[in-house]
Amino acid sequence: MDIMLSLAKSYLKSLVTKKDLINLLNKLLLSDKERIVLEMIYLNHRSIGSIADDLGYSIQNIKVLHRKALLKVSSYIHKPVDI
Repeated sequence: MDIMLSLAKSYLKSLVTKKDLINLLNKLLLSDKERIVLEMIYLNHRSIGSIADDLGYSIQNIKVLHRKALLKVSSYIHKPVDI
């Protein structure tokens, strides 16, 4: 499972523009909290600790939200393509 999360992180980091990332996030069924965490990490280049401080959550809670969101990204990028 960790390899899938690593691939999802790499995929998010490889998106060239803010528009590309926002388009992807719009396609995923993310909770508001998951979306905010991904935006803060991958658009604003914020650390987990600073996100936790800003949102008033524990670092562990931010890590859980990040992991859940990454699993959704992973599912999206690894879904079968209809031909």
